[in-house]
Parts: sequence; structure tokens; C-alpha cells
Amino acid sequence: MFKKLIIVSAALVFLLTLAISSPVFGGSLYSITDLGAIFPTGINDLGQIAGYSNDKSFLWENGNTVDIGSLDGGATYATGINNLGKIVGNSQVGYYSHPFMWEDGNMKDLGSLGGRFGTATAINDSCQIVGQSGLDIYGDFHAFLWENDTMEDLGHLLLASSTADGINENGQIVGDSFHPFLWENGSIKDLGFVEENHAGSAGDINNAGQAVGSYSSASNHTFHAFLWENGKMQDLGTLGGLKSFAKAINDAGQVVGLSDYDPDSISSRHAFL
Repeated sequence: MFKKLIIVSAALVFLLTLAISSPVFGGSLYSITDLGAIFPTGINDLGQIAGYSNDKSFLWENGNTVDIGSLDGGATYATGINNLGKIVGNSQVGYYSHPFMWEDGNMKDLGSLGGRFGTATAINDSCQIVGQSGLDIYGDFHAFLWENDTMEDLGHLLLASSTADGINENGQIVGDSFHPFLWENGSIKDLGFVEENHAGSAGDINNAGQAVGSYSSASNHTFHAFLWENGKMQDLGTLGGLKSFAKAINDAGQVVGLSDYDPDSISSRHAFL
């Protein structure tokens, strides 16, 4: 089971990443750059963008697009980039997919926890990488932390499977195992509840330890964005529709994501700050 991505236009994602990288929002001028057919998945403080298109992954920088290649000639999907320009994601190897790290023109296979499938989802500036890997040829997937050429199994909560989706510069990791979790100092913990009996996932964490994601409400069976801080989870609401999804948070505590704005339409989705 891999992390599900909400597919939006390249221009929208780039606008979101511009907003999240800004320390102050309000009165500032923003411009939108057409990246072509690339679906961007990450941007660093230098303006370098990682993304993919037609089963190939790219680094976009100063108007130039570089194909970063693959592990074995197969499809490759970049998922994140750090401030050193190192890119992570997954690349097809035979019939399977392996997590990778790319730097300076070279792509490194990060291995696995024993299974044949895996993906890297995020990397910090200490080159700690998180993601999800199969445990064997049959069964469950677990979240992992990769550093110093070693992949560590981060365990799970309620379900046997888990995935790690975000890591900050302090090595705190967030993800989901039916419930959103925080992993730090060798232990995994449930982030708690907005209401009882919900499912959810945490997708990003800033350097202050604030985490964001989305949870499934048991009362109305839909998804809402949340902010977790100081041990408490806050529902961020919507733009007026039924669903919202928080995607990223910066160190100023600004959150961006997607939200429905029309309760009578399932296709009315706008970016939010």
C-alpha cells in the first residue's frame, strides 16, 4: 500500500510550494511559472524542484529540466528534495519498485526491509530519508528511516502496516498506521484524536514539531485537515465543502493544502492557506 497522491495541476502545486516557502504571507507578490508537463512533488529553499512526468523523474532549476534517470531503466517517481539538491523517490527494478536517493547525477538503491516493493517519501538536510518498504514477498509494509546506509524499521500502531511521509531537521518523523503517528527517539506514538474512532495520516512536520495531515471523521464519514501541536489535534475545517487535506507546514506555522468549497459538488477543490 503506497502513499496516495491527490493529483492537481503543476501550476497549483508550484503556487502552493511558493506560499509554503515564504516566511510571511500577506502583501507579497507571487508569480506562477509553467513547468510544462512535470508534476512537481517537492521544492527546496534554493528553488530547485523535483517531480515526474510520463514515468520519468526530473530536477527543475532556473528554467532547465534534467532527467535524473532510473535504477534499472524502468519508471521512476521523485517524491522529495532537500536543500543539498538530493532527490528521493522510487524506481522500477524488474517487476518491483525500490526506494532511491539521487545526487550529483547518480542514483542509489536504498534497499528494503526484506520485501520487493518500497518508496522513499522525504529527505531532510542531514540526509535522513523516510518512506515505506515491504517486509517480505507477501505481507505488510512498514515505515522506515534510512541513514548511514542502514534502513531501520519504525514499527506500526493499530494496523500491521505503516508508512512514513515527513521528517524534520530534528529527526522527528510523521506518517500513518491507520492513525497518524509521530516517531522520535526510537519510539512510535499515536497523535491522538479530533474525535473518537477516526482514521488518518500525518503528511508533514516542521522544525517546531507541528504536524499536519487529514483525518476521517466518524460522524460524517469525510476527511478534514488537521494541525497537531503540543499534544493536541485541531480540526482546520474546510472552505465550505465536505473535505479538506493539509499537505505541508512551514516553520512559521503556515499550512497549505486542498479543500472542497461547494458542499454540493465533488469536483470543487481549491488550494488553501
